Amino acid sequence: MLGGEADLHVNLKEIKQSTGTLALGIEGFAVAAGSKVAGFGLPEAKFTNARLSFDVHDGKMTVTEGTFAGDVINATLSGEITLNKKFGRSRNKLDIAFTLPEEYRVLADGFSTLKRSKDEEGNYHCSVAGTFSAPSFSCGKALVSKVRDAGLGA
Repeated sequence: MLGGEADLHVNLKEIKQSTGTLALGIEGFAVAAGSKVAGFGLPEAKFTNARLSFDVHDGKMTVTEGTFAGDVINATLSGEITLNKKFGRSRNKLDIAFTLPEEYRVLADGFSTLKRSKDEEGNYHCSVAGTFSAPSFSCGKALVSKVRDAGLGA
């Protein structure tokens, strides 16, 4: 069940003049059996807290809260989406940091891209780029360095 609050003004003629806030909560959010990201099978998981909040200013939707807390996976989302007059063409510049239980960490570390995306605390870091309607997902060492240098983490 998706619930939300918005105080949002989207100016389609001058997208950079769009302002406001958007908050979404997803009750009962779960990763279904058989779900995959970048060819990697995800564990089935239910989330007790799934919230996304954005601040909209200067043509960008900046993540102010991106929390997914669950029994198997915990994840945080950060970054921004650069708005386009055609919303599907808006550009993603998002980072995801997530943790996995031990039995999945062993499996994840068997994939070189995931193993390289793990920081010293055991959090995996991936990015979401591309457009809103056609996102691309990647993980790697450069993301770990970027997060470490910015002082961010899961």
